[in-house]
Amino acid sequence: MSSDNLKMDADALDGFTTQLNDLMRYESATLFPASFQGEMGDSGVESAVADMAAKDGQLTARRFVFDTEPVRVDGSGTVDLRNETMALTLQGKPKSFQLVRLKAPITVTGKLQSPQLGVDAKPAITQGVVGAGLGFLSPLAALFAFIDPGLAKDADCAAALSDAKAQGAPVKAAAVRKAVSEDASKAKK
Repeated sequence: MSSDNLKMDADALDGFTTQLNDLMRYESATLFPASFQGEMGDSGVESAVADMAAKDGQLTARRFVFDTEPVRVDGSGTVDLRNETMALTLQGKPKSFQLVRLKAPITVTGKLQSPQLGVDAKPAITQGVVGAGLGFLSPLAALFAFIDPGLAKDADCAAALSDAKAQGAPVKAAAVRKAVSEDASKAKK
């Protein structure tokens, strides 16, 4: 039994990030009224890095991150290449204050050819129970369970790509340069 590392840069994830980008745009268009569209801005994927351990036909995410302007999405889970199935969880972490936020991760499960998107409701149910409990103290206190201070930071994609390249992963030098450039321009803002 051999164990190999598989690291992919954003170019290798291009098809997936394009689909995720389309999904994020679609969800933002359908979940938020038109008046919020200008405030949301572009929610496209700015950078993406996946560090997967490969063993016996199964990929396990060690680091899986998509960075967008309003939110960093951290992922976890597995992709089984033998059975051509996946079980991934994507958890958004806002970068700015959110008055009302449900903490419900997105799940991507099923066959690779026809993945199913879902929502893991357990964290949202727990959040609702906490809100209800706080509501007994004061109706205003119930809101505290749904407030997110938005403390997530930009993903350090440049460092992750440089690390992957140093470990021998097939990372294009242009991808590292682009990530470093994007990180530098974000730092200037």
